[in-house]
Amino acid sequence: MKFKTVTTLPVLLASVAIFIASHQPQIEFPDLGILNLDKLLHLVAYFFYSLLLMLFFISNFNFNKRKVLLITFVFATLYAISDEFHQSFVPGRDASVYDLLANILGISLSLLCNNFINKVSNFIYKYVA
Repeated sequence: MKFKTVTTLPVLLASVAIFIASHQPQIEFPDLGILNLDKLLHLVAYFFYSLLLMLFFISNFNFNKRKVLLITFVFATLYAISDEFHQSFVPGRDASVYDLLANILGISLSLLCNNFINKVSNFIYKYVA
């Protein structure tokens, strides 16, 4: 099977970027009260990661909308779990259920944006790929 580079490369790069960021020693963020910057970064990272995954699955497989959403949720969640597990081996880092929950929230929010993703993927399929 040949994957479309225009949607495969961004997912691979995002996966590597998340891995590299997770492998860095812990960074202390300023206390912003109720808004925790670390959790917000987790949410945003996995929001965009899931969007890229949706584009990948839509443009490379003939899945219906429900299957794309399910596969995206499962794959992104498994990657988030593996990311937290990976962090448990990095000096100064640890696996956090709260980070995982922020990741899953980002994934879930991206799934709510699936109509927009379908429009973008149709454009890519029709005009770019």
